[in-house]
Amino acid sequence: MRMHTRLLALIVTSAFGVILVCGCANQKEHRARQLVAELRTERGETDSIIREIASLGSAAVPPLIEALAEQDVVVRYRATLALAELGPAAAAAVPALMVAVEDTNGQIGQEAISALGYIGPAARDAIPVLINALSNDDPRNRAPSALGRIGEPAVPSLILALQDRNATVRQNAADALSFRRTAIKEAEPALLTALRDPDAEVRKSAAGALGNIRPVGPNTIPALVKLLTDTDSSVRSWGAISLGRIGSRAGSTVPDLLILLRDKDAYVRQQAADALGSIGKVTPPIIAALCTTLTDKEANVREAAAEAIGMLGPGAAEAVSVSVSVSVSVSVSVSV
Repeated sequence: MRMHTRLLALIVTSAFGVILVCGCANQKEHRARQLVAELRTERGETDSIIREIASLGSAAVPPLIEALAEQDVVVRYRATLALAELGPAAAAAVPALMVAVEDTNGQIGQEAISALGYIGPAARDAIPVLINALSNDDPRNRAPSALGRIGEPAVPSLILALQDRNATVRQNAADALSFRRTAIKEAEPALLTALRDPDAEVRKSAAGALGNIRPVGPNTIPALVKLLTDTDSSVRSWGAISLGRIGSRAGSTVPDLLILLRDKDAYVRQQAADALGSIGKVTPPIIAALCTTLTDKEANVREAAAEAIGMLGPGAAEAVSVSVSVSVSVSVSVSV
């Protein structure tokens, strides 16, 4: 009898807890509906409303999905912003956002793409839609960053996209892979192949992605060195940038970067100086080359050389100081 009473009490307590949880969820959804209604009527700033909607979590998703289907462009746009703010909590909205990507209003489509990215790996069902969006050559296209945020689930599709006939698709696929601070090792062979792409923008984006892959593969550094002599200046720049990101492990590339300090393009020279600072080797030829670069006609290049010397440490700075003093002394002697 006593056991029966305890069991009954446990059931009643559990049921009461479920009622409380359901009641709390219903309250949140009710509040979310009120806030979404405000999105419909408010014609000023809605940032604070969107933030409060996001604080309600997944309870806010149903009314936002409904808002995505409304006729009012402003309401649909604000709904995509709110879903992006919700992030992973908006996973249930993925099917509706996939439809919104094709909205007749391009801005809504881009915001829907952003929202899918902020949802992250839970938006994997949207990968085909986002891959299709890579063909958009608008520089504001958010599909690469969205696929980058989805991460590993998107990598096989992005590797295939690197082989697409459309150069814009290939470039955006490489950009998606470089979006992550640590790119996916699985994509390395395809990115190495992309370094030989006939389109310079694809080569540049592939170089950027390879600079983020860890651990560095045995073929990566030699392949990036080849880019330092590319006919396109932006590709040469990104070859240097990626070698700088690799850091001390790219020490064997110093002679190539020293040559690049004399490149005809100022931005290339600037990135070569930055890379030398990041690699961190201190030798007389490096100090001498950076000293010469301190007199470059372009201010950005001179600043990069000075920063590189600073990155190389006190010994490098002291060597530069001596070198400059000797140079001044020789100049004065000759003039006398």
